[in-house]
Amino acid sequence: MTRPQAPHFTLLIAVAAIGLLGLNIIPAVMPVLAQALKTDTTVVQFTLTLYLFGFAVAQLVYGPVSDRIGRRPTLLAGLTLFQIGTVICLVAPDILTLNSGRLLQAIGSCAGTVLGRAVIRDVYERERAASMVAYMTMALALGPMLAPAIGGYLELWFGWRSLFVFLLVVGILVQIWAHLAMPETLRERLTGSSPIAMLHDFVLLLRQPAFCGYAFQLGFSTMVFFAFVGGAAHVAVDGMGVAPHHFGLYFIMVPSQYMLANFLAGRFSPRIGIERLIRGGVAFGVLFSFLLVVFEEVGRLSVMPLFLAAGGISLAQGFSVSSAVAGAVSVDPRRAGSASGLVGFLQMTFAALGSFSIGVLPGTARTLVWLMLLASLAGLISHYLGQYFHRRQGGSP
Repeated sequence: MTRPQAPHFTLLIAVAAIGLLGLNIIPAVMPVLAQALKTDTTVVQFTLTLYLFGFAVAQLVYGPVSDRIGRRPTLLAGLTLFQIGTVICLVAPDILTLNSGRLLQAIGSCAGTVLGRAVIRDVYERERAASMVAYMTMALALGPMLAPAIGGYLELWFGWRSLFVFLLVVGILVQIWAHLAMPETLRERLTGSSPIAMLHDFVLLLRQPAFCGYAFQLGFSTMVFFAFVGGAAHVAVDGMGVAPHHFGLYFIMVPSQYMLANFLAGRFSPRIGIERLIRGGVAFGVLFSFLLVVFEEVGRLSVMPLFLAAGGISLAQGFSVSSAVAGAVSVDPRRAGSASGLVGFLQMTFAALGSFSIGVLPGTARTLVWLMLLASLAGLISHYLGQYFHRRQGGSP
């Protein structure tokens, strides 16, 4: 069967970046929002939790819906919801209204993330899809790095509402672009539009060992990263005496290595194959996590070993994560949208678990490095178990 026309790759990056931009542009101005809306900073921080919740749960809807009505109308509907939510935030007189708008923003914007991966699988073969997902992931990593600075300067120059003017303008431009240039890439629509039918898609995916191997390896890898994000500042600043402004410079090692690895994965995945990239990535992730534990247990863990090893883990994940996404959405191409949504939901859930675990466990370097090692091991075991039972069922390697 002839594959559908591929949309411009920059467009896929743009629609996927909307959600990350909306998430990461806010944290820098939360104290200002608390003062302007006459509420507590803790209440304003709930806007992030609400955004993450909406972003996670909505992925479970967009995937199966797009498998039935198509990628294009589902994406355009999501982008429209994002604009409505942004307008509500822009005119919000109080924190309750702002939170309502943020929830709508999250629900709408996650359509781009889910459908970007699904469209890539629609138009590319499995190995080429892994390459394109890697390039997309590399580009998307710029969003969390730049968005806080954008938000901070916009608030400084024009006030906090200018953040939502900026998001509204960007969202409208992306929506116009998608309306004009996004083709329909779904070749074969699934039948049955009831919630039970959509839930059945998830059940079918979760009954396939290969999908579970990819999905849970992704989940545990994400847990490693968010555990580090949640605990590194406390360990480095409070435990090792690193100045807060220096911490940001050290932290650049982590996403920069992730971007580098995604670039390399994009170049080499068609030749090497996603299975080798995943196996190598999860193995080296375990190795660097183990080195962190060794340094901690012998009393030699300092700021440079901490960030160098975390950068190594991030480098390893750059090879394995994008490849595992491509593998997960390729297990059942007819349900690529559902697979993309379910994988995204699991990633967000495991991210929350990683962050939550660091919050409730003793905030020590030992807790952090052991949690990272155990999650890395769980990711490696998940992948190998998925492949083992997949072969037992007669699947190809």
